[in-house]
Amino acid sequence: MKLKISIKQILTKLINENLISEYSDLYHLNEHKEKILSFEGFKIKSYNNMINSIEKSRNVKIANFIYSLGIPEIGLSRAKLICEACNNNIDNVINISFDELSNIDGIGNVIAEGWINTFKDEQFKQQFENMLKEIVFTNEEKKEAKLDGMIFVITGSINEFKNRDEMVNYIESFGGKTTSSVSSKISYLINNDINSTSTKNKTAKELGIKIITEKELLDISGGNISSTFVNALSKGINTILDLGRSIGTAIRRITSKSICPL
Repeated sequence: MKLKISIKQILTKLINENLISEYSDLYHLNEHKEKILSFEGFKIKSYNNMINSIEKSRNVKIANFIYSLGIPEIGLSRAKLICEACNNNIDNVINISFDELSNIDGIGNVIAEGWINTFKDEQFKQQFENMLKEIVFTNEEKKEAKLDGMIFVITGSINEFKNRDEMVNYIESFGGKTTSSVSSKISYLINNDINSTSTKNKTAKELGIKIITEKELLDISGGNISSTFVNALSKGINTILDLGRSIGTAIRRITSKSICPL
């Protein structure tokens, strides 16, 4: 009988076996091959896939890396805003001041304070420095800003993209922005069911806002889905984003003794 092992179980086991105590330990799991293969339900194919994916994750965009660290209130969109304000320079990111952060549109005082406090934490700073020794930052792919100045609301089911996060990233990569509510300020409502009687569709029609499908979004931007960043969370163990954030959560939990051995 085959046993399936989840990401949560893998991380819990790796942490409880003292193979991971911080983010950078990910890149040294190959030193513990025999130990990992002794885990119930974890076979050589799973091990190889995990190690290969971790090695590929050494090359990462700076915003994706910042997002992966699990800093309070810093999702991928905010990570991008901060990195862009810092010219995608890691030294600038590390040394950005409270005033500089709080003046970034979409950040504000509360989030800026959380960021500053995180980087004041000596343990976090050490783990951050250790990670920098393991990874290489790749350049952001520059695209023509065909969606510059446009604001989109996404609703309904997703057909063309893997998930909503991937679509948001796609829009942002072409200079557009997204928001959650329909108002006179938005450019388009994206809904594959144009004839839906949902509240957002009704509001858009009342305001004279055009409702478009995902395919129409692709036509407007002139891009294609293969050029987008595939949402890390949908990839499970295959990227540093999911592993990094999961490990951060798991380490915090085990510190508070809420994780038990498998």
